[in-house]
Amino acid sequence: MSRNLNPDINSKNTVKINNEELLITLLWEFILNNFYFFLCLIAIVVVSGLLVTQVHETRASNTLISREKKIQDSYDKEYQHLMLERQTLTEDFYVREQVTKKLKMSDLSVENKRVIDLRNSAGGNK
Repeated sequence: MSRNLNPDINSKNTVKINNEELLITLLWEFILNNFYFFLCLIAIVVVSGLLVTQVHETRASNTLISREKKIQDSYDKEYQHLMLERQTLTEDFYVREQVTKKLKMSDLSVENKRVIDLRNSAGGNK
């Protein structure tokens, strides 16, 4: 085993080690004396992180709800349009107009009425 014969180097290392041990001891004493402060500090940091996460999730949910409401509004507008179109297409005036134009049908009038006598038809035995 080799021993360092220079006493200055040895004393500097010893002082350095003693300073480090003293620093660690003082740090532990400070932490233990202020244990509740550090515990509260850690709790505040954790709760703050949870709060930020919750606010972010709430904003994301509100954005999704807003998007879905816009889609629902567009469906409501389309439904109202279809109901109006249905009402228009089933009105008596519109039906008569389409029957007259497309099917070339006409309303019954005295000139258009024909009476068919079934008593004298070929199927009767009288």
